Amino acid sequence: MQILQSGRVRQGPRKGGENVSGYRYLTLADRQTLEALYLEGDRVQDIADQIGVHVATVYKELKRGETGGLDRNMRREYSATLAQRRLAENFKRRGRKTDEADHSDLAEAVKV
Repeated sequence: MQILQSGRVRQGPRKGGENVSGYRYLTLADRQTLEALYLEGDRVQDIADQIGVHVATVYKELKRGETGGLDRNMRREYSATLAQRRLAENFKRRGRKTDEADHSDLAEAVKV
């Protein structure tokens, strides 16, 4: 148990996730914890404290895993596996997009 500066109590150790340049992505285990706590009716602030992330991260994650339906608490339904799948799809789309039509003049210059 850890007491935060805000006076809130964090119930468990901070979860480790993939760390990229100081930022941490939620793991599938984090998402499953979020899903369980959210389904129990916990507040977003409490979920953020439990997982060890900012409240905004939880809201973004809830949006990413939204199924379009409502859960038993009449809140937007969240699926950890759907969120994980969408994250993987977003990672695949990352990077610079190249279009051969935009560089046709370069292609001709290289052929010569």
